[in-house]
Amino acid sequence: MAYKFQRGRAFLSGTLDLDGELTGSGNVLLGSLIDSSSSVRGVLDLEDADGSTYGLQLGGTLVTSTGTELNLLDGATAGVKVASKAAVYSSSGSLNTWGLTVVDGAYNLTVASHDASSNGLVLGSTLVTATAAELNYSDGISLGTGSASTVLSLDANRSVTNILNLTASFISSSVVGGFIGDGSSLTNVTSTATVSGSTLTRGYLWVGDGANTALAFDSATDGQILVGDGDDVLSVAVSGDVTLASTGVVTIANNAVETVMIKNNAVTMASMATGSLENNAYATGSIEANHIEQGAVTMAAMGTGSVENNAYATGSIEANHIKQGAVTMAAMATGSVEVNAIKQAAVTMAALATGSVETNAIKQGAVTMAAMATGSVKNNALASGSVENGHLAGGITGAKMNNAIFADLEIGAPSADGEVIVATGAGAFAYESGATLRTSLGLGTGDSPTFDDLTVTELTVTGDTTLGDAGDDTVTISAGQITISNAVAFTNIKYKGENYSVSAGDYLIDAAGGFTMTLPAVSGIQNGTQFVIKNGNGDASVASPVTITGSGPGTIDGENSIKLESSYAAVTVMASGSSWLVL
Repeated sequence: MAYKFQRGRAFLSGTLDLDGELTGSGNVLLGSLIDSSSSVRGVLDLEDADGSTYGLQLGGTLVTSTGTELNLLDGATAGVKVASKAAVYSSSGSLNTWGLTVVDGAYNLTVASHDASSNGLVLGSTLVTATAAELNYSDGISLGTGSASTVLSLDANRSVTNILNLTASFISSSVVGGFIGDGSSLTNVTSTATVSGSTLTRGYLWVGDGANTALAFDSATDGQILVGDGDDVLSVAVSGDVTLASTGVVTIANNAVETVMIKNNAVTMASMATGSLENNAYATGSIEANHIEQGAVTMAAMGTGSVENNAYATGSIEANHIKQGAVTMAAMATGSVEVNAIKQAAVTMAALATGSVETNAIKQGAVTMAAMATGSVKNNALASGSVENGHLAGGITGAKMNNAIFADLEIGAPSADGEVIVATGAGAFAYESGATLRTSLGLGTGDSPTFDDLTVTELTVTGDTTLGDAGDDTVTISAGQITISNAVAFTNIKYKGENYSVSAGDYLIDAAGGFTMTLPAVSGIQNGTQFVIKNGNGDASVASPVTITGSGPGTIDGENSIKLESSYAAVTVMASGSSWLVL
């Protein structure tokens, strides 16, 4: 049976039992206030609430929690631990609590934010920085006993056993006679302390240092030996007159053995190798006649000028000892050959070396026409001024002057200073100077002479001078140097904003970035030729370099090409042999 309540508020003084649903569009008040001191009284009891089908719905969603579970929220504070109440995280996601228990069973406590540096497990306000793998090294350890893949712990007596190898940067001991030091320096180490399987760096020895501690000493340097200096052991190289190889071979330096080092009569022919002694090995007068084996002194054994005249015994040199043409004026002391020493008719042209007879060797009036063979006296045999007019029968005539060719020079005296005799035709001579002379000599007619293949030993230039008339002309300075007191201007400068093949007449190439300058083949250019290549407008970069490459055989410092990859970069290359060198 349905009841329709009156409009307005309905008051019930008893209990309202519902078989179905209670709906309404307004508010439902449970209990009432009698006066200001009264409390709201009344209970909404949903007896059929089962947490699955029937019960309290909020916004269409069934509340499945029981009343006891909901009461856990009563008095709970966000982010603060409250006894017997639900844990509610704060707005920052934290919860201040005094204890957390993971019940027995297949459950894990996971700290997902643990990064061993900023976030994770905190014990007593200290962040645990160890990883889980590192913490697991403590699993299953036995105090005082070492075990594989676990941390090392001491027992109650501060002892530990079952260690195979131990490596440390510093080890110390409070026990008298124990050892102390770091990984490269230990003291009180004895042979009994050696452990089977331990290692020692190859080539090192343990020695005591100035602080009476053990020092790892490198004694493996090639060719060095260990020497004590009274305090320490040093590794030194053998130097001076003797060197020592790592194979034990001792070598004595050249000229290191002096006279005082050789025992008397110790040097015999059997102890000397053939050709082992040179002339500078003998002291003056140290070799006597009985030292020389019969027939041992040969021309090959004697240096030039090594034997002087006082070295020969009287009558010891016979004719067959003298090589044909070997006796010269330089070899004979003044007055050393007397008349009775020369066999009659023994002096012939074959026996005299060129220039061996000087003026003082010829007796006054001894040279006669009968004594001279036809053509035996040449012009270079006459000293300057030695032939006077009286020596020539009838004086100088055309017949005596090479078929009278000098008769053509009878052209009179010059008319002005600076004139030169020039052949003007066959058998014709004339005086010339100025432009006429330069024309005859092929030097041009103006004030700027032109030379073709001119060799100059000394040249002073005061005006403008052009060497060469074409790009491939070569000016060679074989010795000496060029001194320039003022600035030098190079006019052959090329500005290139495109790919360009450098030629022999170029000097400076101002190249833009992004283009290639190709050098000529080094085999076809003058050795020593230089080119300067510069990025003059500063646009070169790694992305857009100036590339310099060779043409044909010849690399650039061992590379096929080089690049200018920075603004205003420059390079100078020179042709050398079969390659280009970067200066």
